[in-house]
Amino acid sequence: MTLFNEIPLADKDYFRAVILYGANIASYKFALAESIIGIAAEGEDFATLTDLALPFSDALCRHLGVQDKQTTSRTSRFLDMLRGFNRGKIDIDEKIDSTARLGFVNLIDAFHVVHAKEIPVRFFHDERKLPQPGIRLTDELLKMAADVVAPPPSTRCAQHTLPLPPRLCVSRRLPLFAQRHLLADDV
Repeated sequence: MTLFNEIPLADKDYFRAVILYGANIASYKFALAESIIGIAAEGEDFATLTDLALPFSDALCRHLGVQDKQTTSRTSRFLDMLRGFNRGKIDIDEKIDSTARLGFVNLIDAFHVVHAKEIPVRFFHDERKLPQPGIRLTDELLKMAADVVAPPPSTRCAQHTLPLPPRLCVSRRLPLFAQRHLLADDV
């Protein structure tokens, strides 16, 4: 029976699949997803690694504040640097530079992989080897970002500080992106 294979998937379904079942083992994919949606929502179709580094590292720093363990590896120079930022040991410029250098090494290659296969929809193209290294956001992501409507602030879950409809009251352990976008029916 191929019931599930017969259901046509929308771009947002593939995006959710990347977040929920993607190949990344840390919270990096959540942070990258949140970052690219934010950049796309501003109408930008290209982000240098430096442009991407600030929202990406901010999302990871927030998540590290909630849950320090982020990966199955014993150590991570990148995560240690972000922890140092959270403790005030490095400044924002060093955080951005280190993130641009270390934060996207395997993530950009692995982002579109679900269950060991590339999904048929790309949300960005890797342009790290060009003179201005970065990623090119696709029309699919730009359209999806333009269609995202934040829920009204009056619909707050008691245990959240995020504006979410009551039907979306889920574990606070889910990253911001998952809470806002993955579970919404109208993304």
